[in-house]
Amino acid sequence: RRVREWASLLLRSVLLDASAYAELARTQVMNGPALVLGVLIAGAFGLRDVIDPIMAGSWLERVGGGVLQGAVGWGLLILSGYAAARLLRSPGSLAGAMRALSFAQAPLLLAPLEAAPSVGAAAAVIVMLWTLVAWWVALRGVFALRGIAAAAAPLVAAAVLAAGLLLMQAMVGGVGLTLSHILQRMGVM
Repeated sequence: RRVREWASLLLRSVLLDASAYAELARTQVMNGPALVLGVLIAGAFGLRDVIDPIMAGSWLERVGGGVLQGAVGWGLLILSGYAAARLLRSPGSLAGAMRALSFAQAPLLLAPLEAAPSVGAAAAVIVMLWTLVAWWVALRGVFALRGIAAAAAPLVAAAVLAAGLLLMQAMVGGVGLTLSHILQRMGVM
């Protein structure tokens, strides 16, 4: 029964049904399928990098890099969507956002098509646009964003992501400076 419900919600979310995303946000038993989708998406990116003839490096490096890219991207889309909705003062939970925004990323399962020689570039653009539209529809459905807030959500999410990356860069730079100072004081450098 749950597999049928899971498959139905997946199909509805791929078809950009906003009510499916709102239902996912409310249905706590969909945590597992949402996490499975995250793992499958990471695997799809790993597969894409293995079969892509342009990718350099060993088989393990390509799989690892692709899986890491898929997993980090999956998490960042969820966190940036949740942060944008919260900044727009919309109620909702991180768990509900994770479920809905994970299902919104289902088009990324088609990432291996990006390695196809003749249609790879077109597939990449289509998958990316499909995923971003699904992400936006899910965000609107989960957090009941309307009007200006719905239109501003992608921009706010991009700003949150950019600010987070800048903050991360500053933190890494600070750690490097601290380690350098400690090593100089110890006479190692």
